[in-house]
Amino acid sequence: MVLLAWFGIVAGLGPLYWPGLCVVAGQLGWQVWRADPADAGACGRAFATNPACGLLILAAVLAGRVGTLG
Repeated sequence: MVLLAWFGIVAGLGPLYWPGLCVVAGQLGWQVWRADPADAGACGRAFATNPACGLLILAAVLAGRVGTLG
């Protein structure tokens, strides 16, 4: 999350990036909460949402970029 925040600053993304980044943090937190190292199935189900996390990052970057246009 720190590196994604740093990226947002360096890339000059607009204010719409930050709420999207909070959603990404929530998604990653949910994955950590749901992953049980003792249960391989639970880990698999939790980390099966990684593509959704990637799409959330893309949406945050695009929203941040749209916020800088104009």
